[in-house]
Amino acid sequence: MIRHYFKLAKKVLIKNKYYTVINVFGLVCGMLSVLIIAKYIGGSLYVDNFHVKKDRIYTIAQEESSENNASIKGETTYWGLGEIVNQYPEVLSVSRYNYHVESLVISEEDADSRISFIENKIFSTDSNFLKIFSFPLIFGNPETALSRVNSIVITKSTSQKYFGTTNALGKVLTIRVSWGKETMYEVTGVVEDIPKNSKFRFDFLVHSSPLSTEYYWDVPAHKTYVLLSEKIESPKLETKLTSDINEIAPLEKTNKKVVISLEPFAKKQLSSIEYMLAVVGLFILLISWVNFINQSIGQSYGRFKEIGILRVMGATVANLKSQFYFESGLICLTSLIISVVVYLGLEPYLQSFTNGHLLPLIGDPGFINLAFLSIFIIGTVLVAAIPSMVLFSHNLSSALQKGFGGKIGSLRLRKLLLIFQFSISTILMICIFVIMNQLDFMSSKNKGINIENTIIVKSPMEKGTWESKTKKLRLFKEKCKELSFLAGITSSSTIPGEEYRRESFLSLDDPNEKKLVYLNGVDDRFLDLYEIRFVAGGNFIPNARWRNRKGIILNESAARALGIIDFDKMMPTKLLLDGDKELELMGIVENYHKTSLRYEIRPMAFQFNDNRGHFSLKVHSLSNDYNDLQKKVSGIENVWAQVYPDNPFDYFLLAERFKSQDKEDIYFAKLFKIFTALSIVISCLGLFGFSLLVSTKRLREIGVRKIFGASSFNILVMFTKGYLGSLSVATIIGIPIAYSLMTIWLKNYAYKVEIGFLSISLAVLSLTLIFLFTVLYHTIKSSTANPVTILRG
Repeated sequence: MIRHYFKLAKKVLIKNKYYTVINVFGLVCGMLSVLIIAKYIGGSLYVDNFHVKKDRIYTIAQEESSENNASIKGETTYWGLGEIVNQYPEVLSVSRYNYHVESLVISEEDADSRISFIENKIFSTDSNFLKIFSFPLIFGNPETALSRVNSIVITKSTSQKYFGTTNALGKVLTIRVSWGKETMYEVTGVVEDIPKNSKFRFDFLVHSSPLSTEYYWDVPAHKTYVLLSEKIESPKLETKLTSDINEIAPLEKTNKKVVISLEPFAKKQLSSIEYMLAVVGLFILLISWVNFINQSIGQSYGRFKEIGILRVMGATVANLKSQFYFESGLICLTSLIISVVVYLGLEPYLQSFTNGHLLPLIGDPGFINLAFLSIFIIGTVLVAAIPSMVLFSHNLSSALQKGFGGKIGSLRLRKLLLIFQFSISTILMICIFVIMNQLDFMSSKNKGINIENTIIVKSPMEKGTWESKTKKLRLFKEKCKELSFLAGITSSSTIPGEEYRRESFLSLDDPNEKKLVYLNGVDDRFLDLYEIRFVAGGNFIPNARWRNRKGIILNESAARALGIIDFDKMMPTKLLLDGDKELELMGIVENYHKTSLRYEIRPMAFQFNDNRGHFSLKVHSLSNDYNDLQKKVSGIENVWAQVYPDNPFDYFLLAERFKSQDKEDIYFAKLFKIFTALSIVISCLGLFGFSLLVSTKRLREIGVRKIFGASSFNILVMFTKGYLGSLSVATIIGIPIAYSLMTIWLKNYAYKVEIGFLSISLAVLSLTLIFLFTVLYHTIKSSTANPVTILRG
């Protein structure tokens, strides 16, 4: 029987090869898209899934608030929190983990073999970290590797980089921070390179000296992880910990209130981008299914005579349904195999494109492959069942006489399916227009700062006294000024594009009314070089170092937070930094975007600091010519080698680094464009097939109309009106859904575009033109045909 089904299916599919290709192509696009998106989302769902104790690990999060400041919520906690929670019997182990600071790492086994690099994947932790988390050690013991202060664990590739071997046990690394302090660490463990499906991104784990008790409640800067016993109710522990921490004297004095929550480490949180991709994947799959169903219904009505003959020869309805199911299943299975083969061929490129975020097809933990297979089975049943149900709902005994039955009902159903496809395409088209508008807005909006033609040279990690470091810094600046291609140079502790750092508190009149600000140490040229405008007061004074040290400059957000409304009247005025240091307000600058437009502009304060920091070098012009750039960089590097011979030279282009903050959004937009294009192609193929069938079935009607005087243009308008009607209904359905989706997506951005009439109109108009061009071929061909030839046929 199966052999008979296969032979008949082969005959039918080859006979209707045009529709077969459309169906297979549509299903392959749908399945391939879903597979790629599912593997991408699966990469997020399986992040850090390899930790043996993951189900008992919790991240402590805290929300801190006071009477005069908005609440701040995050996963960084006070150091002292770990001391409290470690006393609870239900807590088996506690570990703190925080960023160490970018540092110069030096390996110097002898006088002739000095290796040094500036590293930014250094993290401080304690002896419990490797006991809680399952990072396998190649060399060393996880129970003791970080038990001593000034011990360090490095990754396999880092060991090879600094020592030329994977076994670096007992070797010494020196870490020098930007302010010149050096610490020697003994390598006590080497771990495998951190898997890409881990949120941890370290090359070095150091066990530094514990904080003095006076800093326990200074600034929340540490992530705290706890390992709980098997059976524990986390809400009770949260309540207990919240109560205990708010009784701590240092917090009571500052009127701070802290609420503690325990976040399961194993709990996975998908991003808005991943949710949007999931919706897109579902839409594409639905379009491909609907396209297949639509084509199948159209073909099935052309097989009434075949069905009637088979019935006369003794075939039962069950036999006929089985044949239809077999044909549909064969197409779906062929599409599945092609999808998997194409995916395997593209997998290396996809992994590179997503930075290894995709779960592998072979070796998958099982859930994603099982889910994909389930979707395939459900889809196969649906796309086979619906056309069969429609076909066999008619009186088959009249099939031989009528030939093509159910004309009106089938056309209505197919139009409904077509409207469904159009609606999804409309949604996706509007979404991609809004997404591209948002990205254009983020790249073109005036950020209040000029970052173009700027080269950043990373801060030197220099030893010596403050005086000697200041002299070298000034010398480097003076020598760079001699370079003809440079327009200016400045130094600062942080640069545009970096996260806000160094939290402090300012007060205006009442020392108890403190406002959170983020400090940036800058020299007297920083604000001018970046063309940041003053709205009141002025800049630090050149060659007035000691006076500048007693001054401070605010941005508008910081000034308003302090209650300063009339900026000019407040010049100058006294401010208190951290409750005890009196500074003079010298100026207020316009708000500018230090970070991506995803985030609000925060209150910032600028203090004078001319003895360390990153160098910002403004070039008269930076062309796209690589050789020209290298020539300029070489000139800067030569000066660097003269002033800082023991420091590696590390630079980057600021505009590129600033843009990289939005790389996830850019990457998402690229994916969305690809999948939107696929959905429109699938819809167009379905529409193309539908227009062919309608044109063929209405040929005689066209001939009669033309005999009675209808022109080719009249026929063309008649056909087009039908498609425009379906498009209008789809537009009415699609616009509110697209608007709702994009409204939700745009909530991720502090600064965003409005979803305006123009974006929606352009999207709908573009889609309408694409669809009309798709149907014009068969419509024009039918409307221009000779009526005599049609009626004779």
